Amino acid sequence: MQTLVALTMATLFLHSQKSSEKGTQQREGYISFTLAFLIFTSTEALPVFLNERQIFIRETSRGAYRASSYAVSQSIVILPFLFVLAALYSLITYFAIGLVTNVGAYFFFVLILFLTLAVSNALVSFVATIVPDFSAGATLATAICAYFFLFAGFFILRYIYPYISLYTCYSGSDFITSFLMY
Repeated sequence: MQTLVALTMATLFLHSQKSSEKGTQQREGYISFTLAFLIFTSTEALPVFLNERQIFIRETSRGAYRASSYAVSQSIVILPFLFVLAALYSLITYFAIGLVTNVGAYFFFVLILFLTLAVSNALVSFVATIVPDFSAGATLATAICAYFFLFAGFFILRYIYPYISLYTCYSGSDFITSFLMY
């Protein structure tokens, strides 16, 4: 699914104009949609974690392994897969859209996509530990992700925040947009 979305994004924003305001808005729209897509599709891992929770509870209560062993093994299994997803998505879209043609910026973009996938998967696994079923988990995970995405800097600029809620701009990725756009 990520490959199909990457191909769609690459053709939709193909060769965005670099020096115009319209091109800047197109690239910002691409980055915004990419982050939203990767964050919100991570909730598809929720049923896996919910099904494994019963096995995890049974095995840890019998002393088969510890919670830390389970968390480390889950990370070892999922992180390479997430890196391949981030690399494949960025390989298809990054240069077609016309983002910064610096190798360092490209690898920074891959790193940001990888970390976005890793954090959203960690959030989903955390939500799976505290909710009773899939519908409650999907609702809670989506609400938390929507909150973080709202304060990522795409919709509300940092200088517009009321002073009391200024901390929320640091929960998003406002600095990422400024790094990749110019």
